[in-house]
Amino acid sequence: MDQRGSSVLRGNLLIIPINDSLLYVEPLYLQSEQSKMPELRRVIVASGDKIVMEPTLDQALQRIFGEGVGQVPGTTPTPGTQEPTAEQPTDPVTPTAQSIKELAEEANRLYNEAQNRLRSGDWAGYGQSLDQLQNVINRLQEQAE
Repeated sequence: MDQRGSSVLRGNLLIIPINDSLLYVEPLYLQSEQSKMPELRRVIVASGDKIVMEPTLDQALQRIFGEGVGQVPGTTPTPGTQEPTAEQPTDPVTPTAQSIKELAEEANRLYNEAQNRLRSGDWAGYGQSLDQLQNVINRLQEQAE
């Protein structure tokens, strides 16, 4: 999988239980010989018999759980844009009527937070981030059903 002075690195496989199933998340990084800092290139997500690979966790979760679920009928979401809302909750455990896109963005943020905590050796913080991520993914699954 090497390409002209760079190599593909597989990140830590996360296995997140959701209701009666498991969600698998694994990042893929590209590391150049010139810069030793790996760059996130793709995220692989698997649930049940579905496997997707997308540039971000947000996009992968939307493909797994279905785009447009939770959208207002007759509207089409515009990629890359989101209406600003007043005071969005930051606690992922708070039950709210969030859209799939908002939940996927929150899951992506928590995933990145967990990875940063893992790199810095903050194991307690890493575990907390994964617990919060699991809560958001459970809500994603509930919205998709």
